[in-house]
Amino acid sequence: MITNRYFTVFTKKLFGLLTLSAVFLTASVSHAQETDIDMVAFPIIESSPDTGFVLGALGMLLFTPKDDSNLKSDEIELMGWYSIRNQYESELSYKKHIANGRFYNYGSFLTSYYPTVFYGTGSKTSNSETEIIEPETYSVVQGIVYSISENLYAGLNYRFIYFDVNNIKNGGIFEREELTGITNTYVSSPGLTVIYDTRNSEYYPSQGFYAEFDFSVNNNMFGASNNCTRTSVDLRHFLNIYKNEYILGLQFKAVNQSGEIPFALYEGIGGEELLRGYPVSRYIDKCKYGAQTEFRYPLFFLHSLASRNLSFLRNFSGAIFTGFGNVAPTITDFKTKTTRFAYGIGIRYAVIEEEKINLKIDFTMNRENEFDFYIGFKEAF
Repeated sequence: MITNRYFTVFTKKLFGLLTLSAVFLTASVSHAQETDIDMVAFPIIESSPDTGFVLGALGMLLFTPKDDSNLKSDEIELMGWYSIRNQYESELSYKKHIANGRFYNYGSFLTSYYPTVFYGTGSKTSNSETEIIEPETYSVVQGIVYSISENLYAGLNYRFIYFDVNNIKNGGIFEREELTGITNTYVSSPGLTVIYDTRNSEYYPSQGFYAEFDFSVNNNMFGASNNCTRTSVDLRHFLNIYKNEYILGLQFKAVNQSGEIPFALYEGIGGEELLRGYPVSRYIDKCKYGAQTEFRYPLFFLHSLASRNLSFLRNFSGAIFTGFGNVAPTITDFKTKTTRFAYGIGIRYAVIEEEKINLKIDFTMNRENEFDFYIGFKEAF
């Protein structure tokens, strides 16, 4: 049941994001005359091991250039949801290309209250002793990159986070871990980003390569509570097996952090985006790596049933995926025997056909033979 306190806080934050969204919508009016505009608004009915069932709403504006196929689409997305586990999240995010694509600006504004199960840190935690913790997060991310060449970008980013864990249990497993930065913590982290992108679509690529390198510094001189550095790499490759309908996607992602790492920056290997089949909080630590592959294909048995009145059946497709990964306190501490893996199968439905932006249902199984499922929006990678 939603308490009056949380309902009031949630609605105020969501109102703030709606105000911000109006600013960005206004800024996009001049650009809108040169683009085709797709608008999607629908209720969020999702599920994952981290949240259970979720109810909320999502609105998305997609600005697609009319005359130049080389220019990529701009996007504004506003989302808010509440889960049966008394979690809530609201976020405004945007992507905008400036000066005929020479600059690429992106950002997000997020508020979150996210009670979750804490198992401890590291790759050897068990289910024998756990604790519910109540993290509260306010986050702003801003970045701008410059197009050095047709596919190569480089630029700056900045991330600000206020993080606090409420109602910490005295003597509990969370307190005994003696973690850094668990209450009233500020992350203030400028960084450098380099992106190489040859994909033919940002949302559902059928071919191309994507590489993103990011290095950031969280430091007292910028107003942060702790001093640390973060390096991440994200590599993706998509192979067009047949007619842009049978697609093989590959991804490798790794994060290395050193220094006094606040708990707000700990990394997990589960969740909807990497290693589906584990909760994102199940295995967490300062460093991580993960790899996954996904085969995407049309569902011809439904397509064959499509007629003039049932043309929506052509929007269905399928996916088979598998992945593995691990966490550790440093990159030299990864152990092969604690590597986790998961696999599954999914169904997709294109809510924006041109960009193939999908609603999805994924059914998963992990190394411990635990079954779960995800209901969500857009692809994992």
